[in-house]
Amino acid sequence: MFFSVADAFNYTFVTLFTIEMFIKMYGLGLRKYFSSMFNRFDALVVVFSVIEIILIRTTNMPQLGVSVLRCARLLRVFRVTRSVLIRLTVRLCIVRWVST
Repeated sequence: MFFSVADAFNYTFVTLFTIEMFIKMYGLGLRKYFSSMFNRFDALVVVFSVIEIILIRTTNMPQLGVSVLRCARLLRVFRVTRSVLIRLTVRLCIVRWVST
């Protein structure tokens, strides 16, 4: 079924991102979900990733995700990482300020 470890990870993460997208859509509602530019970007990446997987599995189309979609999915990770680092920095500053 999977051709390599990279394919297995790709399918796993696309599945997880798809589930995450639907949970957020349900929790926030469609109007509020799509009011965020990040959620729009996320939905676009997920939809194109699913389309890519379907096309690869049903036709002899070569993988496109290495150059475009996988890089776009990495942007999600960097955005989350940046957000976490900013929060940690703010908390550290508050702790230092309170302790002085």
